[in-house]
Amino acid sequence: MIFPPDYVKINGNRYTIASIQSEEPNLGIRFQKEYQTITQNLFREFVDKKLLEIAAKEKNTDIDSVLLIGYAPRKITEEEIESLYSQYKDQLKNSSKEEAKARIVQFLEGQDRSNYQRNQYSTIVQKYKVELNFKEIPDLRMEVDEAGNPALGVDAKNARITVVEFSDFECPFCQRSQEVSRRLREAYNGKIRWVFRDFPLEFHQNAVPAHVAANCSISQGKYWEVFQKFFENTGNLTKARIRDVVQSVGMDMAKFEACTSDQEKIVTEIRKDIQDGKKLGVSGTPAFFINGIFVSGAQPYEEFEQIIEKELKAKN
Repeated sequence: MIFPPDYVKINGNRYTIASIQSEEPNLGIRFQKEYQTITQNLFREFVDKKLLEIAAKEKNTDIDSVLLIGYAPRKITEEEIESLYSQYKDQLKNSSKEEAKARIVQFLEGQDRSNYQRNQYSTIVQKYKVELNFKEIPDLRMEVDEAGNPALGVDAKNARITVVEFSDFECPFCQRSQEVSRRLREAYNGKIRWVFRDFPLEFHQNAVPAHVAANCSISQGKYWEVFQKFFENTGNLTKARIRDVVQSVGMDMAKFEACTSDQEKIVTEIRKDIQDGKKLGVSGTPAFFINGIFVSGAQPYEEFEQIIEKELKAKN
């Protein structure tokens, strides 16, 4: 039997699966998911074949015939033929009903056979008491620093759930994800802490200026107002629009301009967020870490809810 290598050596350095998970978390996550899927499929295929062998032996037949024992084809009615012909007439390339009749009958008979085989298989599964027990692979959990970035919700000490989001004000997928983020903060109010870290993508020309402006609003206590308005204007964050947004929330423009004109420190902090994100496996936005568990992309509410509920249950 062939097993995967325990390690690989590169220029004398030894790397294991654990090493890969540590250095390239995105590859580690892919390994976990694909390994689990392959293992589950392997067991399911084995179970299918084994059940058919047992049932075929009991019925003194072969595995290709066992699911069709007792099957008697019924007569396909003219009404069924007419209904299917009407439904798929365009796909039948303008064949007349008489020309397509044999194909329609063959299709309906095949459906009947498949339904009968599925029912027979369900009966076999119940009879021989199949139990598929898959050991769940623990989620790959990473240490994600908040790095003094803006946060909503409870403080770090009282947070049962901490979500660190790496995002880009000019990213349409990030904009789309904000409604899900808002719903999660409302649903888990009093339990959740939401931290925002900058990850402006290189090909978004207005992203860095927008992130600089947002960071310059922190000292005036206007960050989350600017944050919301920037995401409302994703795709329209020109220099003039950024300034309009900042003015609309009542910021002291003299202090704001002083901050943006001497932005080296802020740009350095933004670059640190990007570097930290890349080390954690972030390659696009949005990216989230729920108590260190990586969720990539603008996923539906249920995807986050499942992880959060599991985390809360584990902490009880």
